[in-house]
Amino acid sequence: MTDTVRLRRVDPDEVSGIAEQQTAQPWGHWINKPDTDHFGIDVAGRVVGQIVLHDINLANGEALIAYHVFAASDRRRGYATRALARLVELATERGDLRRLVIITSADNAASQALARRGGFRYVGAPREDPTGLVFERQLSRGTRAGDER
Repeated sequence: MTDTVRLRRVDPDEVSGIAEQQTAQPWGHWINKPDTDHFGIDVAGRVVGQIVLHDINLANGEALIAYHVFAASDRRRGYATRALARLVELATERGDLRRLVIITSADNAASQALARRGGFRYVGAPREDPTGLVFERQLSRGTRAGDER
């Protein structure tokens, strides 16, 4: 049986604290930005990770996505894949976003595979960090996640 994955809005400090406890690394400057929607990846009442819609730019109709499953024992179980699919649905339902972007490091094959599974396509390197990889997904109103690949 597959565990149900839910996204639940969380306070950034709650998720940041969980992440720091489990991975001992800070979560970056974007965690407390006002143009950010934070979600815990909830499996059976336990927050196993976070997925964040950040740098939301309504003028351009785009936002970036960041994600992380905290404990190694919770990785490779499909939680992030299902969380990303749900976040794409939520972004589409908003109606004010047309493009979602994921930026990964060049050596993070798991994150790149997740982006591709989520219907994102590779488009190049970010200007700010030419060693990274940029994946994008165009959204259209009335489309369900997975339909616009």
